[in-house]
Amino acid sequence: MSLFKPWTWFRRAVLNAQGHTAPSRVAPGATSVPSWLPVADRDRAPKLNPGAISESFVEGVSIPVLVVVDMQPYFGNSQIPEVMENVIRQMKVFIANGWPIVILEYNNCGASDPRIDALVETPEFRYPHLARMVKSDDDGSNEVFLACKKYGFGMGFFRACGVNSTACVLATVQGLNRIAPNALVEVVREACGPATDFGQYPKQPNVAIRTVQEADTAEAAKLPNFKLPDLAAA
Repeated sequence: MSLFKPWTWFRRAVLNAQGHTAPSRVAPGATSVPSWLPVADRDRAPKLNPGAISESFVEGVSIPVLVVVDMQPYFGNSQIPEVMENVIRQMKVFIANGWPIVILEYNNCGASDPRIDALVETPEFRYPHLARMVKSDDDGSNEVFLACKKYGFGMGFFRACGVNSTACVLATVQGLNRIAPNALVEVVREACGPATDFGQYPKQPNVAIRTVQEADTAEAAKLPNFKLPDLAAA
């Protein structure tokens, strides 16, 4: 069990005045391959973290890594409907394209929301390009770095979402900018909570604050065979 500094406990208490009981790791109701996943991808073997993506670049464009930060019901802002909807949207886009996802979870704060887990781990389907990492501080960039090294994910392009936008997402984006200073780091506004003007984020050309629509049509859309799945499907 990790030891927390007193200020960390205080910050968590302030940010999570509406604490929730941690959900079960088992994702309820998700017993089949997702209907929104392209048909050609539905026969993937149900393996857990089978290894590296073979290429980190396709035709000169980095394959993005989605960083999902602390979408645990313990953190009240993870339950904001718009935030949950848009985090799920990002995950569906990445799964449809076979791009890697790193799920960060704050130590001792329970599991990710079952709606998040249902996208990547069910009794019949496990997304192969997944890393789930536990962190013990706001900044999860080191855990993202370790996941990328372990599973062969590229470190030229990250897309961040989750909570809290003024704490853990911010600290992780700042950390990624330090670890990989030449990487593009996108932050999706509507997929982060609480709402903020993002004025504290690094003001550098390689750090981009994008809307959902901008993220759908920006750098990642340049990759060959880019797909937008049926985002309305269950």
